[in-house]
Amino acid sequence: MGAPSTVSVPSVSQNGTGDISVSMVAPSAAGTYQGNWQMRNSKGQMFGPQIWVKINVVSAQPPPCTDGVQFVSDVTVPDNSQMQPNQSFTKTWRLKNTGTCSWGSGYSLVFVGGTQMGAPSAVSVPSVSQNGTGDISVSMVAPSTAGTYQGNWQMRNSKGQMFGPQIWVKINVVSAPPPLSRPSPPTPISPGSANEPGTVINTLTPTLQWSAISNAEYYALAISVYPYGTGNIVYNPQKIYGTSIMVPSGILVKGKKYRWNMQAYNSAGWSSVSGTLYFQIP
Repeated sequence: MGAPSTVSVPSVSQNGTGDISVSMVAPSAAGTYQGNWQMRNSKGQMFGPQIWVKINVVSAQPPPCTDGVQFVSDVTVPDNSQMQPNQSFTKTWRLKNTGTCSWGSGYSLVFVGGTQMGAPSAVSVPSVSQNGTGDISVSMVAPSTAGTYQGNWQMRNSKGQMFGPQIWVKINVVSAPPPLSRPSPPTPISPGSANEPGTVINTLTPTLQWSAISNAEYYALAISVYPYGTGNIVYNPQKIYGTSIMVPSGILVKGKKYRWNMQAYNSAGWSSVSGTLYFQIP
C-alpha cells in the first residue's frame, strides 16, 4: 500500500509504550487489503507477534448531479402581448438544461408569484438531457379587467427543490371594444331628385351611387316603379359591396317613373331605410 519497507520506532524503555506511524495509500481497485508488520532489533533479528493494517477499498462514487436551467426564448406570447379580457391563450417557453441532471419524471415548472391567470399551480416538463432544450407550455386565461399582468414561474426538481432563475409571462389586457351598433342608412347620391316626378335620365342601365357607411359590411337596394311601394319593386339585390351598382338591362323600361332607396348591414343588423330619390325615363 505504498508504505516504506521499514520505519524507525521511538525510544521506549521497559514497560513503556510508543506510537509507530506509517504513511500508506489505499489501492485503486475495490477490495479488502491487509499488510503485516513485525518488530526488528538492532541486530536485525525479528521479534514479537506480527501486527497488521487491514482496509476495505470501496468503489468510487460519482459526484451527485446538479440542476441548472437557462431561458432561451418565448415561443409564444412575448412580453407585453395584447389580450382581450377573458381571452384564452397558451404560453410556451423554450428552456435549456444547463445542469448535469436530466429532467424527466418528478420535474415540473411551478407558479411562484404574480398573477396566475387561471393556470395550474405546476406543470410537468419534458425529458431533457444535459445541454438539451425543451418547450414547456401552460394554458392560461387573461383577466377580465384591463391592465398589465405578470405571472412568475420556476423549475422544481424531483426532490422538491426549486432551481434556476424565475421566468414569466407578461400581458396587457386591453379594454373590451364597445358592442357593435347597427349602421346608419346610406345616403343615395345619384341619379334622381328628392321630389317627384324625378330627374330625367336617358339610359335603361343607370349606375346608382350612394355614400359609404364606415361600419357597414354590405348594402341592399330597392327600386320600385310608380305607384311605388313594396308590391312594385322591380330590382332588389340584398348584398352589394361598394357604393355603386349598374342596373342590369331588362329591369327598367321607357315611359316609367321610378324611385330607389338603400339599407346598410353589419352583424348587429340592418339600418333603417335611407331617403328616397326619384327618376324617370322618357
